Amino acid sequence: MKYFLQRFMLCLILSILTFVTTATAQSKMYWSEHVSDAKIRCADLDGSNIEDIFTVNTPGFSAAFDLVTDDVGGKLLWIDHVSGKIQRADLDGNNLEDILTGLTGPNDIALDATGGKIYWTDYDFSIFSGNIRRANLDGSSVEDLVDLGTSTPTGLALDISGGKMYWTTSQPGRIQRANLDGSDSELLLEIQTSRSIALDVPGGKMYWTDDGLSDPAIQRADLDGSNSEILVSNGPTPVLERPWGITLDLQQGKMYWTDFNAEKIQRADLDGSNLEDVIASGIASPQYMDISQPGPNAIDDVVKTIPSVHALEQNFPNPFNPTTTISFDILGTSGTKQNVSLIIYDSRGHHVKTLVDRTREPGHYQIQWDGKNTTDEAVGSGIYFYKLTAGDKTVTRKMMITK
Repeated sequence: MKYFLQRFMLCLILSILTFVTTATAQSKMYWSEHVSDAKIRCADLDGSNIEDIFTVNTPGFSAAFDLVTDDVGGKLLWIDHVSGKIQRADLDGNNLEDILTGLTGPNDIALDATGGKIYWTDYDFSIFSGNIRRANLDGSSVEDLVDLGTSTPTGLALDISGGKMYWTTSQPGRIQRANLDGSDSELLLEIQTSRSIALDVPGGKMYWTDDGLSDPAIQRADLDGSNSEILVSNGPTPVLERPWGITLDLQQGKMYWTDFNAEKIQRADLDGSNLEDVIASGIASPQYMDISQPGPNAIDDVVKTIPSVHALEQNFPNPFNPTTTISFDILGTSGTKQNVSLIIYDSRGHHVKTLVDRTREPGHYQIQWDGKNTTDEAVGSGIYFYKLTAGDKTVTRKMMITK
């Protein structure tokens, strides 16, 4: 009887946690509207509950171009290329601040929240010169990484686990990549034109918008540029006018994009099927967008006295080669921090690699393992274990590499 009551209470606790975190951690899409009445807006992923986060009447805000969400820090970052700024605020619009000012022509932005870095593209139209730069999250230690010459940068995305950054350019239209420090730049694809690029690292794919007015499309290819394919294009019934920003919801297997001319936000499955309008009216010339999928980092008073319950999800994909994503939840009282470690072991219990070793607040986290050990050597095929320790709680799961 005692065992039954304990199990009942545990299920009840988990149910309460699930209910509360679902209510407080709603996934949202954010987008910029760069018109005379510039805005940053958000909505639920089905297009409902549209809200203005910033308008031209908001003190300190004047315009927005590309933007990115930081789910770990609960922040929204964006490019103001009219004023030459990178700005940041809470996801609800509070605590607006300048990170960097005095920039020549910032255009695109990407975030390495774990490494504490912001990456952005810059283009000086007075001398027709572009580059890719990065800085710390507080704007310090600015570095020039890649000299783009006269090519105009139009999109930027990061593969943190693979140590790569990808970007698109127009005039000429290209997709290129380099190491995160800017070294070993390489051309992947010659394209017509593009405004945005997004990566599915676990799936080994990159997606981009082709906003050519004569033949607009949503396209993808392998991360090395091979196997390029058109996913969405115009047939007898046009569905695209000028697709602009693109972002991926890998949890639901969806891609979202804005259409600047049609003034829509659309989505489809990652293979281009099941196309639908998410927002078809009430927005003006949407440009870049991103999706925020926060974890349970805001817990209601009703559960503040409940002991921490941690969850370690099965890695995905599994089996895998060479990269997989590990997701885990750190639950507890909002505002507190715990020592958290995530360690990979081989089948004999030998240490392979430590992926996480730092204090963390309650929340949902994801980290990728590239199948390499502490000396950056690829490990062999077989069974491996990953162990999450948070405070005095430990959870272990099994995964498999196949080569």
